[in-house]
Amino acid sequence: MHLIPLPGTSLSVSPLCLGGVPFGHTLSDKETFALLDRFVALGGNFIDTARIYSDWVPGETRRSERVLGDWMQARRNRPSLVISTKGAHPFIESLDTPRSAVAEIRDDLEGSLRTLRLDTVDLYWLHRDDPTRSVGHFIDLLNAFVREGKVRHFGASNWSTERLRAANDFARGPASRASPPTSRSGASACSSPARRPSPATRKWTPECIAGTSRPASRSCPIPPKPRASSPSSRGVTPGSSRTSFMSRPTSPREKPSSSWPRRGA
Repeated sequence: MHLIPLPGTSLSVSPLCLGGVPFGHTLSDKETFALLDRFVALGGNFIDTARIYSDWVPGETRRSERVLGDWMQARRNRPSLVISTKGAHPFIESLDTPRSAVAEIRDDLEGSLRTLRLDTVDLYWLHRDDPTRSVGHFIDLLNAFVREGKVRHFGASNWSTERLRAANDFARGPASRASPPTSRSGASACSSPARRPSPATRKWTPECIAGTSRPASRSCPIPPKPRASSPSSRGVTPGSSRTSFMSRPTSPREKPSSSWPRRGA
């Protein structure tokens, strides 16, 4: 499996990203290790987990991150991997109560770093939105994490298209906020006109990925039509200075909170 650049970031990733929902849950620790070993043997390097993964199962919490951290420690292969994780998800017992305060998001990130046994996470997602807070609240906090060296790049998961656009506008500054978004419906706002992605890009990014603090040098792939089973969008912001977002569908395995906006609602 070859690696491709993740547009708008400094990362080179496998076209397939291995999701960590089953780690230590539907797959035992031993089975998870075998799956991860096989994925890497086939050329994969992009692995995604979340602070909340498997917490809906009684018993151990933070199981997915813990098993992934155990595997990386055992294999001593961290430098060859691109690791993404997510925070700011409501607790399972209170899904209608957002966890979007600075202290809550920081606690999730620092907890993930401890559990994964990492100094820095390559790609950090906000797992849920809280529309009662301004987009600037989130962008400024995530950029602080980048300056602290805890996050290389960042983004948003399960945000509405409108909120992704607003975050992109904020990230690009006052001049861009005075102009209408240039992206197509269903994609996040981008700093340059949309154009068709290469076949390699189309394999892994179903919607739009936007630029960094040098907006004129980046572009956004044209997204496919949204799937009916994907009620919301997921975004990524490359974490340098003020930047912008990518969106992609929610995993059907994730249990959405009623507090976040849904596409088409």
